[in-house]
Amino acid sequence: GDVYKRQIQYVLYEFQKKNIPNFEKRSFIIFLSAALSKAVATFFTYPLLTIKTNMQANKGQMSQLQLIKYILKHSGPKGFFRGLDAKLSQTVLNAALHLLIYELSLIHISEPTRQAEISYAVFCLKKK
Repeated sequence: GDVYKRQIQYVLYEFQKKNIPNFEKRSFIIFLSAALSKAVATFFTYPLLTIKTNMQANKGQMSQLQLIKYILKHSGPKGFFRGLDAKLSQTVLNAALHLLIYELSLIHISEPTRQAEISYAVFCLKKK
């Protein structure tokens, strides 16, 4: 589930990055795009996490299909999303800050003057 979540998150984020004008110049847009991407990815993959967690708790007493039927029977479709609010509060802010810092770092590193300084520093390190 986690691999799928990351793939969904980064595909959505890159889509927004390419389609929002002046994306890299607006920190708030970067932050919101990252948060939205993580929230959507978490929402769509959360049922997989719910099944995995319940499988581990049941220690193999039920098959995946039996577990899905059990959740549907006792909680309905919303049973697959129990605890989603806590998961969102745990991960969305973290992902938004992570991608904001990453994007701002790329912007500052790629400035022409900084690039020359970095190239010179790397050259000096290689010389030794």
